[in-house]
Amino acid sequence: MRMLVNPSERELRRVLKRSEVRVEEVLPDVERIFEDVRERGDEALLEYTERFDGVGLEADELRVSEEDVERARELVDDATLDAIERAAGRIEEFHRKVAPDWDSLSVSVEGTECGVLVRPVPTVGCYVPGGRAAYPSTALMTVIPAKVAGCDRVYVCTPPADNPVRASPEVLVAADLAGADAIFRVGGAQAVAALAVGTDAVPRVDKIVGPGNVYVTAAKLLAYTRAGVDVDMPAGPTEILIIADESADPEWLAWDLIAQAEHDPEAAAVLLTDSERLAREVRDRVEEILKGGVDREDVVTSALDEHGWIVVLDSLEECVRVANEYAPEHLQLSVERPGELLPRVESAGAVFVGHLSAVPFGDYAAGPNHVLPTGGFARARGALGPWDFLKLIPYQRLDESDVEALLPIVEELAAREGLPNHAEAARVRSERSRG
Repeated sequence: MRMLVNPSERELRRVLKRSEVRVEEVLPDVERIFEDVRERGDEALLEYTERFDGVGLEADELRVSEEDVERARELVDDATLDAIERAAGRIEEFHRKVAPDWDSLSVSVEGTECGVLVRPVPTVGCYVPGGRAAYPSTALMTVIPAKVAGCDRVYVCTPPADNPVRASPEVLVAADLAGADAIFRVGGAQAVAALAVGTDAVPRVDKIVGPGNVYVTAAKLLAYTRAGVDVDMPAGPTEILIIADESADPEWLAWDLIAQAEHDPEAAAVLLTDSERLAREVRDRVEEILKGGVDREDVVTSALDEHGWIVVLDSLEECVRVANEYAPEHLQLSVERPGELLPRVESAGAVFVGHLSAVPFGDYAAGPNHVLPTGGFARARGALGPWDFLKLIPYQRLDESDVEALLPIVEELAAREGLPNHAEAARVRSERSRG
């Protein structure tokens, strides 16, 4: 890993420059897939499934049956099943405790009754990636908050696999345990297209959530702009930013950086510290570990070579300032007094507070969601949660006195905006109510 001591602002910007998600490069291909699914429905899904996933399915196999789920449960070993069940319990408990507990709010604005209705999104599609790996944790993290929010129907799409249940058994078990109303063996851009426009097998939904590659990201963009389906957030390469002081353990930090780097060659792993001694020890320990060999070594080495940095700054306050500007997906506070830094955090997908709070615990089982904003989007939003599946619908109830009080304001602003019929619609109510 490369190390930088007291860099200039220009050097910092260079160091913290992210990999770009080049949606425009794949958008033409994804547009063709999207429109093909709109036109040909399940027939297109089956063709793309065989072409991209190498799995031949019949139309009636797109939807996972209850028998398939039971068979999947038999294929999952007891230790994995126990881990999924325990993780699901913690994730559900957290999301229920942080979910808004009111379905309406009424207030008075200068005597006018106004308020907000809180309603769940009716139907949701959760995309759970697959391919080279299975992600049962993502099934839990997307389905559970939607069910907690009260969504009527929650569907899961996940790529097929060449095994007895034709999909990841772990994902099927997790999705079923989380409460999914149906699971479909379809992945990639074609899955998002199916959820956005609907086919004979896959129902159209009102919102699509879940991470995926650049093709999935591009398809979600089209779902939003061409099908009127809401989406959660674009997904880019994963990232961790650690703030550490002299009290941190170099061995722990080295493994934290390596762990994040194993996700993707484009993953970013950054350590900010006010201790040059700690910085050198962490750098040396990372090199020692890699020299001894690690799993997924090519991915880890590529990520750390291209996007791994250890930066020494003047103070922890400066580290927090830089972290807030960077707005990392994962922010780890590995310092002696993390409670002093936590109130200063303004932008992060999720925060891991203290030496023991490593990202893998949050990825799987601590409780908070692991579907997080990347690419700096943490400046504008946080983790996926029940709030993402709720609509806030404002209302107002006017009486005669409200109409009289508001009419002059409406007339003036409607005139300035060149919308005279707005003023007339208000005026006739005033005249009728008077008499």
